Amino acid sequence: MNTHTIEQTPPPTQIPVVLVKAKEIYKVWVENLPNIPRTSRYTYGNRVDIVFLTFLEKLYAVSYMPIKEKSFGIRELISTLDTLRFLFQLGYESRLISEKKYITLSTPLIEIGKMLGGWKKGIDDKLTKTPTM
Repeated sequence: MNTHTIEQTPPPTQIPVVLVKAKEIYKVWVENLPNIPRTSRYTYGNRVDIVFLTFLEKLYAVSYMPIKEKSFGIRELISTLDTLRFLFQLGYESRLISEKKYITLSTPLIEIGKMLGGWKKGIDDKLTKTPTM
C-alpha cells in the first residue's frame, strides 16, 4: 500500500481567460509569420515562435499547479511574457513587423501581463491568509 500522498490539483473547470487570450494572439502571430522577410523568418521568427509556444505551455501548466506552486509559476510566466514583448519590439524596430502588426500583437500582451499580475496577487493574498499546518 502506498503511504505517500500526492497533492493533486483537479483540472480547471474552464480554460482561464488569460490562456484563451494568449491563444488568440498566437494565431495572429502565426498568420503574420509568412510576412517576415525570408532572411529573418527562420532566425527571428523561429525564436519568437519558440518563446510564444513556451509561454503557452507554461500558462497551461500553471493552471493545473497546486496553489502553493502557482505564485512561482506565474512569476516565470511574467518573465517569459516580458521576453516575448521585447522580441516583438525588436522586430518592429528592425522593420520585420509592421507598426500595425506590432500594435495588434503587443497591446493584448500588456493586458495579459496585467491579468497575470492580478492572478499572482490573488494567489499571494490567499497564501498569506491561509494558516499553515
